[in-house]
Amino acid sequence: MKLLWGDDYQYSLFLQYFNSPISEGVEPGSFQWAPGMFTPYQSPQIFGDFMDESILDGLIEPIPDSNMTTALLRGITIDNPTFGIKAGQQVEILLVNLNEPITTYIATPALLTTLPSHSLT
Repeated sequence: MKLLWGDDYQYSLFLQYFNSPISEGVEPGSFQWAPGMFTPYQSPQIFGDFMDESILDGLIEPIPDSNMTTALLRGITIDNPTFGIKAGQQVEILLVNLNEPITTYIATPALLTTLPSHSLT
């Protein structure tokens, strides 16, 4: 199943943590310039396991009766002294893709007290 985001920038948000085409030739913690980024930044690579777009897509599973998908990403950490990561820790990451627009509206106490009561239900 193809992920719904599909562009280089959005893939790079996940692949940058793995041994991937994005991190090729870049030491963990040293500077890189990933697809869609406006400035270079220090490589957050913390896994030695290889992952590219096709591997990530192959891990995606649909969640029945929803638009959501999920994947279980596994990796073993490598040293990244910039971020204080030590090698050898086995990690599992549960990725959940909502595949729906979500609000980024910040609901402050002041806003909540000014809303009509019917808008909270």
